[in-house]
Amino acid sequence: MKVGLLKLLLLNIFIIGYSQVWQYKRANDPAIQYAGRIDFSDPLFPQFSFPGVSISARFSGTQLRAVLKEFGTGGPQTTNYFTVIIDGSIFKTFALTTTDTLYDLATGLVNQEHLVTLFKRTESSVGRVGFKGFLIPTSNLIPFDFNKNRKIEFIGDSWTCGYGNEIATNNPNTGFHSVNEDHYAAWGPIAARRLGATHVSTAISGRGLYRNNTGSTFNTIPQEYGRLYPGQNAPAWDPNRFVPDVVVIHLGTNDFYQESASPSLPLDSAAYVNAYLAFLQTIRGNYPSAKLVLAFGNSISDWYPVGLKQLTRWRNYIQATVNRFKAISDANIFSIELSVQSAPYGEDWHPSKATHLQMANELTPFLQNLMGWTNGTVDCNGVLNGSAHLDPCNRCVDGTTGLESCLTLAFKEEKEIEMISGIQISSQHISLQQYADTPWEITDIHGRVVLQGNHTLIDLEILPHHGVYILLVKQKSEQKRISFLKL
Repeated sequence: MKVGLLKLLLLNIFIIGYSQVWQYKRANDPAIQYAGRIDFSDPLFPQFSFPGVSISARFSGTQLRAVLKEFGTGGPQTTNYFTVIIDGSIFKTFALTTTDTLYDLATGLVNQEHLVTLFKRTESSVGRVGFKGFLIPTSNLIPFDFNKNRKIEFIGDSWTCGYGNEIATNNPNTGFHSVNEDHYAAWGPIAARRLGATHVSTAISGRGLYRNNTGSTFNTIPQEYGRLYPGQNAPAWDPNRFVPDVVVIHLGTNDFYQESASPSLPLDSAAYVNAYLAFLQTIRGNYPSAKLVLAFGNSISDWYPVGLKQLTRWRNYIQATVNRFKAISDANIFSIELSVQSAPYGEDWHPSKATHLQMANELTPFLQNLMGWTNGTVDCNGVLNGSAHLDPCNRCVDGTTGLESCLTLAFKEEKEIEMISGIQISSQHISLQQYADTPWEITDIHGRVVLQGNHTLIDLEILPHHGVYILLVKQKSEQKRISFLKL
């Protein structure tokens, strides 16, 4: 059940149909922890638009709700999506609406302490979001230490936002759809989780250093950098709210875009390097001790457009920027070249999730070596602590990643492939013989129910498309949850 904001003025809320009193914990509760570019002008109603903003709390119980306000207009390009992470694993994804304010984040949990994180998947162009607080079934949130010793800021464009990474196609001329943007699965946040670091993302699609993909020199990333909302000078972002140990910048894709569309509009190398140097001086002024990493590559190549040799030129411009910054400022600046992306692509030729994972695979060990963040055994392309591994869906799970494993159904001729919690999984069916007459449902990764019932044999052939699904078996005492991939 969802109710309006006006009904949430009381601290204790009793919702008809439930046998408990819900406690309303306002946004300024000291037990709620925030990360990202957030406007706290009204501490009871913090607002934000940049991707990767996260709101975390620890609570005890079986369910949790949040009060959120959607400022996007609700269309295919302007609907905000959030990922809910419970105890380090993805629990669900959901969309905001222009009419609802009360959202179920989790139900059917084991009745014990849980850590929840609400993570904004979508970027600023989708719309602003406001947060009012959590509703919990117990008296208080449980204080916890959110501060991590490692902090990273990622600055970039659509490649850093995660534009279109939810799909994988060989025909990527699709246009932007916010449902297909998952910043949680973008290369920066993946690397941050692997390194056990808190991150802030300052990324806006289509923007460059000295010119944007439209050719405009207004509202470039250096001009937007001091703002809490793109295109709006006030309120300003206070850099003291988050002082990173390292800043990773990936900018240049949109500066090159105009010459890709029209060779008569070549990138101005002097304008690019000078804009980069000025921007780096701004960052250095904010963070005197941070290491600065200029990432490049992945988004352009030497073979397209034919004859322009864009990657070679970009490499030269980055090296010139690093050398000149060392000469005029300090040596605490570095660069990393990322491998050129390949098919399948996300929307509009952007990286798919597989490419974002590859980028994180390259960045993670680089930052470990640069920052000295190697304090344990290393596995899974640089993930620390010896317990992480690549799962059948090619995701690095366990360890410090914060991702749950995905069970693949792409097997050879075996009919019965695994037994999990009394649930038998095969490439064609899921058998629930131990759960006769128990309600179940299958949702997609956005939380949309695609199949439900209480029969004991589920035919997977009738699922609407290939991809990741979640089986929820709804027992009285708890809810069993298994993620799987239909290929």
